[in-house]
Amino acid sequence: VCSVHGWAFALTSSAMAAAVARHTDARATKTLEDQRRGERCSAQAPGASDVVFEFWADHYYEPYGQRQQEALAQLWRKPSRPEEVSIGSGRYVIKNFREAHLGRAVQLNTTTGRERHLRLRTPQMASAEAPGVLWPDSDDIGFEYLEAQGGAKVWKAYPVHVQLELRSALWCCRPLPEVMFFDVEGRNFKLLGLERLSLAQSDGLTEVNVRTGATREVRFVQGAAAQGALQNFGRKSTTPRLTLTLRGHGPPGTWRFSRSGAAFRFVGQQPGCFAAPEEGVLVEGPDREALLASWLEAPSPPEEVWLPSGMRVQHLNLLEVGGAIASRPPRVRHRVSAILHLHRPQVSAGPLLLDLPVPGPGMLTLPDALDEDDDLCEVAEFGRRMTAAEVDCLDAEGGAPRCRICFSGFGASGSPRGGDGDDDEGVLQLRCGHMYHVACIRRWFVEKRRCPTCQKSFGKLIGNQPRIGEMRWHQEDFTLPGHAGSSGTFVLDFFFPEGQDDAGVRHGKRRARGYVPCDAQGIVLLELFKVAFRRRVMFGLGHSFATQSYRPTFNIHLKTSTSHGATAHGYPDEDYFARAMEELGLNGITRADLPP
Repeated sequence: VCSVHGWAFALTSSAMAAAVARHTDARATKTLEDQRRGERCSAQAPGASDVVFEFWADHYYEPYGQRQQEALAQLWRKPSRPEEVSIGSGRYVIKNFREAHLGRAVQLNTTTGRERHLRLRTPQMASAEAPGVLWPDSDDIGFEYLEAQGGAKVWKAYPVHVQLELRSALWCCRPLPEVMFFDVEGRNFKLLGLERLSLAQSDGLTEVNVRTGATREVRFVQGAAAQGALQNFGRKSTTPRLTLTLRGHGPPGTWRFSRSGAAFRFVGQQPGCFAAPEEGVLVEGPDREALLASWLEAPSPPEEVWLPSGMRVQHLNLLEVGGAIASRPPRVRHRVSAILHLHRPQVSAGPLLLDLPVPGPGMLTLPDALDEDDDLCEVAEFGRRMTAAEVDCLDAEGGAPRCRICFSGFGASGSPRGGDGDDDEGVLQLRCGHMYHVACIRRWFVEKRRCPTCQKSFGKLIGNQPRIGEMRWHQEDFTLPGHAGSSGTFVLDFFFPEGQDDAGVRHGKRRARGYVPCDAQGIVLLELFKVAFRRRVMFGLGHSFATQSYRPTFNIHLKTSTSHGATAHGYPDEDYFARAMEELGLNGITRADLPP
């Protein structure tokens, strides 16, 4: 069974496509198709060592632990794969292991007799001699299911991550699996009949709810219909498509967020009411540039901003939650009437709204995506060196300040006095105003990128989150309580396998799922959560209160439920965005870290 959940596909280049078109001989065409298919699949399944085995864990597919993964991958690489594999000290047995790529493998609990479905997350590239259809470039294919709605039956598109899984099977599995398992909103489904699919036969597919046994008809679509199925699922915006790169930002046809795509709309006051939001006036030109720069200011946007045109923006720090107000300067049509007070201009004021490009589905994998400083000892950029004269003045004052790291003075009895000596000599005043010996603050910053006195962050703050992990995200079409105006919900999945922390202490595995709305608040949080994950501050390591085990714990809190309010870690929660931004700020992440 194949599943990639946001892996990027390597599309055939235009040169390759042109070469295929020039070859009329059937054997030559087949050879080129094999080569193209191999290039595409190699980006997804480089080898058996990269195969990830997952079992159904009641609400999602859970990867096995690191030791079990290594053992299963070793067995998978053997020319003759075993029919059954025993794991967990004999407590579990994987049946039909050799046919896992066909969707036939199950995990059996030998104590309870319960079976769980097993699947491969990374598609398997079949050999050219394997039977099955060689699919052409399939950027324009998709899958839809038939659902009863209001007494009628309508075709609806699968979520994006399911579309990608089914596409990956067509591209990289030959023969196609007889059964394909996938999850949608915590429910387990299987797709039957995929092995009979061909370019000439698009029906005959059946979806089965594994728990209830309910079935739905599924069809295969091509061309414009497929483009709509992949691009428009759960979306109300018409943001243009952008092609993404490999290493964890999503598949071709999805969009990567960029803060340069932010749009500000001013909804001015009309007689008796405000204009409808869709009728707002875009802020453009120098005003937009000034507004964007102010919004990205660290640590947070200013409460009030005056734009070049004279427009005044209040509560800019509340822009994402709809609390920003803009007012335009008064316009006087006739100077004479204004002097005579015959015409009193009214100031146009109203809400300032934020529109952001919607990011597509994707995945980040550590350690490949880690965002760490190359040189942690360069401290000059975080402040300025004090001159010898300034150090002398400090030493001459009564109760002169001391270095809070070594507790020595800055004069002759302490470290070197300052000036233009060696790199480790002198006194550095950080941008926060606090002073330290250069050598002391350099050693301090190797461990912590914060001022020892006021805890202000400098540079990238790197946490103790496990260095090996995975973050996935995709969009679904349901809305969260309190966010009825959003265009869906982002579902975030995190997974950390068993491993060791930076000190060599072993920690347990952890899987977590969170939700943010697909609106300005959720888009900002999603992008900053990605930054936090790459800098190892999204999670920490500690002892779980529930299990008393040493494992990854939340450092920046997620909404792990879609309902029941703040007390149940769910929605609605009016203060969640502000709290999350505060936690991100304490870890050195602000709006200025949004992708350019």
